[in-house]
Amino acid sequence: MNILILDIENSPNVSYTWDQWNVKYISADAMIKSKEVMCFAAKWHGTDQPMHFRSAYPPVYEPAWRYHKEEMYEHAWELLNEADAVVHYNGRTHDIPHLNTGFLQRGWNPPSPFKHIDLLDTVKKHFNFPYNTLDYVSRELGLGHKVEHEGMGLWVKCMKGDPVAWARMEEYNRGDVLLTEALYDRLRPWIAGHPSEGAASGQDGVCSSCGAAELVREGYSYTKTGKYQRYSCRNCRAWLTDTKRMASTDIKEETR
Repeated sequence: MNILILDIENSPNVSYTWDQWNVKYISADAMIKSKEVMCFAAKWHGTDQPMHFRSAYPPVYEPAWRYHKEEMYEHAWELLNEADAVVHYNGRTHDIPHLNTGFLQRGWNPPSPFKHIDLLDTVKKHFNFPYNTLDYVSRELGLGHKVEHEGMGLWVKCMKGDPVAWARMEEYNRGDVLLTEALYDRLRPWIAGHPSEGAASGQDGVCSSCGAAELVREGYSYTKTGKYQRYSCRNCRAWLTDTKRMASTDIKEETR
């Protein structure tokens, strides 16, 4: 199964405001330039292929900048079109919609459908960290941390075409992908609805989460009308339930 680890960085909105305090709404006619994707990094999980990185790096003249931006979106579209699943952190509401906006603005069709594996959803559903950021959760689990930088100043410098700032931005973007991949590997047994590796490979008797043939019978799972064999995976520690019913009953609780 083609699993893509993805992270984007986007520019901030640039607008006119009357005040720097308590700004709750900025009208559309005050917008100078809306936010857009500045760069993205991505890698295929479980492969030795080099990481992909593309940016809308703005050289000193406008035509080349437009070319880089188009090539960035084209490459992102091609990767998403090839992916069976995309792993991201808050990508369901941030990374993917930002890319989709760029695709739509160019009149492109959407890439082929893929499964979202949003690690932020898993963190919020199963755990109670005081902060749910990628950096905090990764630090707490001993996986490392995000690349440190000067904050908003880095984005401002990149928007002005500073080559040193862009090198730092690329390092930061790539670092987020590596951190997301490490967290994905740690959270994998906790991810609900993970697409089946067994179905993708056409194999029976393997873990649907990681594809390993290391399943051990561990009790049973019961529903209103049936009993099913339950397994645990020795490789990724996920819990799985057989689809074949071992025993059943025709008597159900009455719906009230």
